[in-house]
Amino acid sequence: MSGISLDGVTKRYPGGILAVKGVDIDIESGEFVTLVGPSGCGKTTTLRTIAGFETPTEGSIRIDGEEITEMPPYERDTGMVFQDFALFPHMSIRENVAYGMKASGEYTDEEIDARVAEMLELVELPGTENRMPDQLSGGQQQRIALARALAPRPKALLLDEPLASLDKQLREQMQVELRRIQREIGITTVFVTHN
Repeated sequence: MSGISLDGVTKRYPGGILAVKGVDIDIESGEFVTLVGPSGCGKTTTLRTIAGFETPTEGSIRIDGEEITEMPPYERDTGMVFQDFALFPHMSIRENVAYGMKASGEYTDEEIDARVAEMLELVELPGTENRMPDQLSGGQQQRIALARALAPRPKALLLDEPLASLDKQLREQMQVELRRIQREIGITTVFVTHN
């Protein structure tokens, strides 16, 4: 697994809007770090700079010691889970979980099948591969989004308020599940939440 370093990361938007100012963070390999704060404090912008969806105005970002500040998102080797899960509604659960592996072109069909089965076991949803996303509960969809993000074996996992749309009881259960899964696989994780 890999560590993440942000050195002086600043993000200004047009009109002089300062979203993030001089962020310095060193996240060790395998560490679970949570960025907590109210809406508008820059936590999601910081996460988006790690993912490559935003380019810092100043500063640098490294994963596993490699400078990635100017790299496009698809070259950064990160897995991302969004607040709305972003599952493809026209694809089965198997197709959703396999998506990143298929898109990379680096895996055989047999490797994809084995990894999908492994990921569904990890998130405790074996046997759902032929179902569609709308046939699952919100908590189940969240776990599938996590399985999809982890399937290609990324260096880091980025979570952007992935539990915000769940009710309180399910949110608390998923917090425990996320931590269990992160510990089990040992992936470096950055979790953004206002709660």
